[in-house]
Amino acid sequence: MALALFSMLMPRIDLWWHTMLKENAFIHISNSTQSAILFDTFNCKIYKIPYELALKIQSGDYSVNEESLINHYLSDLNYSDYPLSTPKTLDSLRLIITNKCNFTCKYCFAHAGSYDLPIHEMTNSVIEQTIDYFFHKYQKVLQVSFFGGEPLLALNKIEHACSYIQKNYPSKIPNYSLVTNASLLLKPAIKLIERYDISVIASIDGPKEINDSYRILRNGSGTYNLVDKNIKKFSENHTIAIESTYSSLHLDKGISKSDLFSYLSSRYNTPKVIVADLINNDPSKQFNFGIPLNENLNYFKSFFNLEERQYNDEIVFLIRTLVSGKSYRLFCGAGYNKFAVDMFGNVYPCHLFLDEPKNILFNVSNCSKQNDISLFDKSNERCSQCSFRAFCSICTHEIERQPKLCTYQQNKIEFFLHSMLELFLSNHKKYREIIQGALLYGVKSSK
Repeated sequence: MALALFSMLMPRIDLWWHTMLKENAFIHISNSTQSAILFDTFNCKIYKIPYELALKIQSGDYSVNEESLINHYLSDLNYSDYPLSTPKTLDSLRLIITNKCNFTCKYCFAHAGSYDLPIHEMTNSVIEQTIDYFFHKYQKVLQVSFFGGEPLLALNKIEHACSYIQKNYPSKIPNYSLVTNASLLLKPAIKLIERYDISVIASIDGPKEINDSYRILRNGSGTYNLVDKNIKKFSENHTIAIESTYSSLHLDKGISKSDLFSYLSSRYNTPKVIVADLINNDPSKQFNFGIPLNENLNYFKSFFNLEERQYNDEIVFLIRTLVSGKSYRLFCGAGYNKFAVDMFGNVYPCHLFLDEPKNILFNVSNCSKQNDISLFDKSNERCSQCSFRAFCSICTHEIERQPKLCTYQQNKIEFFLHSMLELFLSNHKKYREIIQGALLYGVKSSK
């Protein structure tokens, strides 16, 4: 990220009309240090500007020359991933190895893991066709992720996929991961996990009372005791990540996102905790985003205030964007350098798109016949009017269905930028520490 000192010695430009400040002009005023910043939200350059000028801009009482001067320093938006071309690296290949699940979580977007599809496991043939297609198409595959349903119900299929890759693509060994409800995180699964060094993301929603209100077995009983025992035992000798779904029930019990993060991180001895908002694909049961917006802002405030900073994927993306100054036309890479493949070999942009057959891109048994799906990206009219679009990594699947997410996202980004720029001016040591933590986030460690 470049720092440039704003010069007031630019030649005078005599204009008698006001145009307007460019949309990427973001002003931060630090009253504690009596200083101010002009931040370019398109390329993330920071310019120190006179405190008095910033106050004039804030009040709207600035001259045409001052306006022209500020606009002179601001850039036009250029997307790093445009024009789009076939990438050489595949970031993520997610295999829906089975859609069978032994849980019936009440909020499950996949309808008890089945995606409303016939219960089926990937055949060895489909596994091999999938691997062959993607490992031939891309020079490098960063991650292969096993998903469900509950993937540990199909251990033999995970074994086949890993062994097939190891044998046939020894120079392209990816990172392996699996997302599990942890009910079957027992010796047979652990042996397989150790053999292929598979990263584990286990799902649990926090304290027993909340977890067992949502995450239940098919006989209706709670899952906390079983899952908690398995995760605790596994985490004694292995690194694990925890994924938790945050809902209004947590709020009702007075549990903030930060509280939930701390509880899970401490209980399972892991810094990697993913606290995700509840998603429901049923429009009649849409989550009230007005409540979590306030809670998400509180989570951001906690991030900047707590000694032990609670990094998550969203905060890390914002920090890395701030540092790199790169802007991407795509929100998350779904359908570009990330794909999901279901049990029958159908390829989708992401596992969230399994809800409709129209989202199938192609089948691995017939890769020549591919459907062209228009995915929502930042070139749409709504995004083109947003000054924060360079910092937006909102879910491609959800943003088109729930437009109110835009306001939700803009509020978080604005708060984040003001917080980071305040640290830049008033506590540069803490500013650097936060950036360093984000750069180290996700680096695999061993126990």
